[in-house]
Amino acid sequence: DFDFGTNDFSVKAWVKFPSNSTFFFAQRAYYTGSAFSGPLFSLYATSGQLRFRISDDGDSTADNATSTSTYGDDRWHLAVGVRRGSNIELWVDGVQVATAAVSAAAASLSNSNAVLRWGCAVSVFAPLTGGYLTLGRISGTTPTPQQIRDMYEAEKALFQPNAKCLLPADSVSALAYDDSTDLLHVATTGGMARLRDLLVVAICLLASPARTGWR
Repeated sequence: DFDFGTNDFSVKAWVKFPSNSTFFFAQRAYYTGSAFSGPLFSLYATSGQLRFRISDDGDSTADNATSTSTYGDDRWHLAVGVRRGSNIELWVDGVQVATAAVSAAAASLSNSNAVLRWGCAVSVFAPLTGGYLTLGRISGTTPTPQQIRDMYEAEKALFQPNAKCLLPADSVSALAYDDSTDLLHVATTGGMARLRDLLVVAICLLASPARTGWR
């Protein structure tokens, strides 16, 4: 349920885009075919600047939290849009880069006709052509500043070259954490994996007639 009314909420996604153009990452809105109708919220890039936008009147008026820097550098960035009380915030890579008072969009943001779309606007405007998006999340709660910073620090390792995060299979049968090595041991139907933080540091596949060994 993404009808948050006037309550707090947050939108998060890791994004990567190749130029300082306009790309939509997430939008929840109702588009009639010619215009937006009712409340909406959007997370997108405009000329490379990241923006979190809310409107309660079909985008006729809106409140925007917009970065001053541009991010069309073909690198991964964590973009987080937050409504926190009477303000909206934009965070990039664990740092708050913009804030704005909620004034034009102070009414309810609930819209029973709205749909959610990732990777382009609901009107199919500004698709993320040539770019990438992953780990998109929307929550009816607002993370604290420290939680946003921790989220970035924990997840950024996943986007380093040669990072591994996939388990041998999608069915997990057992978990065990070793605090002496800070390793999480995961048993699946396809083999075993050792994880540190969110990264797979070793894997052992189950093969017939014998295991492949750790690698």
